[in-house]
Amino acid sequence: MNKYFATYPHGFDDLVESLLKRDLRDVEIIEKWQSSIIFSAENRVLLSNHEYLESLHLLIHTYRPDLTSLFNWSENNSHKIADVISKSFPKRSTFRVVESAPNHDKSKFRHRVESLHEKLMKEGVKINKGSADYEIRLKVVKDTGFIGIRLSKPSEYIDQFQSGGIRKEIASLLIELTNPAETDMFMDPMCGSGLIPILRARKGKYREINALDEDITQIKEKIRKSNLTLHNFNLIKSNFLSLDVDLIKNKPNKIIIDPPWGYIQKIDDLENFYKSFLQKIIDITERSAQIVVITGSPEAFIEATISHNKSFLVMNIRETIVSGREASVFELKRL
Repeated sequence: MNKYFATYPHGFDDLVESLLKRDLRDVEIIEKWQSSIIFSAENRVLLSNHEYLESLHLLIHTYRPDLTSLFNWSENNSHKIADVISKSFPKRSTFRVVESAPNHDKSKFRHRVESLHEKLMKEGVKINKGSADYEIRLKVVKDTGFIGIRLSKPSEYIDQFQSGGIRKEIASLLIELTNPAETDMFMDPMCGSGLIPILRARKGKYREINALDEDITQIKEKIRKSNLTLHNFNLIKSNFLSLDVDLIKNKPNKIIIDPPWGYIQKIDDLENFYKSFLQKIIDITERSAQIVVITGSPEAFIEATISHNKSFLVMNIRETIVSGREASVFELKRL
């Protein structure tokens, strides 16, 4: 069985563990701490099947939590690293060594990186210092040091689905909170760039998806570039608060909404704004609908839910981080 080290968005520890157990055969959770997890699985794990993970590494070794010790082990066991590479990766794959630790000085380890490159090349590993296919990571995370091969792209490689909004991993986890099903009549009433509704369409079967926004040019362009074939996927150009409910053929039973937080889009009375969109959700949904809301202004949203306490039950609140800002995720049930 292969061992893996993965990271994921803050605040979703319980959900990520349950998703890994759902998605992987014979998975075993070895160790976990906030936003990080080490696990083993019988089959090769592909990040494309687990979009809720921020990074994924094939784990080679865990060791003392300091870079000097990690480099010492790697140089003394370069043959073991080469053996993992020969068994797990295509022959033409290229690699480079990257070190990572809190507050470390990269210049102090430059010669250690070069030395490890040389040892790995002697073992037959193809090294490309500029643009390698994979990274051999020597990483310190809290009280653990690990050596692994990164299977995911570094954060600077952001694909077209991630630009212009919350990151793909958080969007994927928000979708999982709604328990996706083929009976879903899904809506994102403030879809922006369209990340959430497109990911929901890619996630699996559904009955209908409605994506609303005052400006739908971003999501149209995203769909065009991706060559996605989407069925029962409706783009509606409308302000959600002034939406003509007759435009919605079927009442949604799953809603995810990332409304304005009051930072970039200045809103004079944010609490009243939240009250208004909750009222709109009441107008277009039936009882038992699931609603997930992410906001960086939780106090205003809580006050808004209190004013509608006969129509919504707050099932859970979790704290996360979005673009360096604290945010809250509310799971609501329509009463």
